[in-house]
Amino acid sequence: MKPLLPFILAALSLLVGCATTVNTPVLSSQGTLPEDVAIVITTHGRVDTSLFDNLPFVSYEVAHIDPVHGLVSDEFLKAEDVRLAGATGDMGTGKYGFLHMFELKEGKYYLIGRRGRGYDSLVPAGPVYVYSYSSNAETDILMEVEIKGGAINYLGEILLTGEPLSNENVTIEDLWDRDRATAEKMNPSIAGLPVHRVTPAMIDTLPQDGVE
Repeated sequence: MKPLLPFILAALSLLVGCATTVNTPVLSSQGTLPEDVAIVITTHGRVDTSLFDNLPFVSYEVAHIDPVHGLVSDEFLKAEDVRLAGATGDMGTGKYGFLHMFELKEGKYYLIGRRGRGYDSLVPAGPVYVYSYSSNAETDILMEVEIKGGAINYLGEILLTGEPLSNENVTIEDLWDRDRATAEKMNPSIAGLPVHRVTPAMIDTLPQDGVE
């Protein structure tokens, strides 16, 4: 049995890979944010139609454009970011997705849709588990948003409603009352912070050569 131990440990790490702790923001001791830093909150997922005939997973890379280095990745929002207390998701009946909360500096950012869960994993298939590879291949889903410092920036619920994976099959809805309750459970210290509601704009392409 001893030679099987490395394989068993690797398999277990894949099985629990989706049961992660959310990287919640850390505020100052006074519970305030610097003027140039924002807490960004968004929920994203897909319409959940059935157990065996669902839409593909789409994760989102959050990036900005640096004048010297071009496109720079800041965050990666996994399509399946399961917390142990919320394995059914944060979006309610008929949808499947999760709330993400993270910090960004003030400025313009791009949300780049990438196909897949956002990580490789073992998933149940009847009596066995199969290896699921997340390609993270770029899709035709692309948005831009201007982030304002010193406040919560709520981007709304980003929902994939169909295929192909393009802007035409994505809706964005302001569901702050629902998402605020989830976010404050994750990090009660954000309660009382000012909220800036901003809807990402759909765009066709990134700026030419990654430079604005």
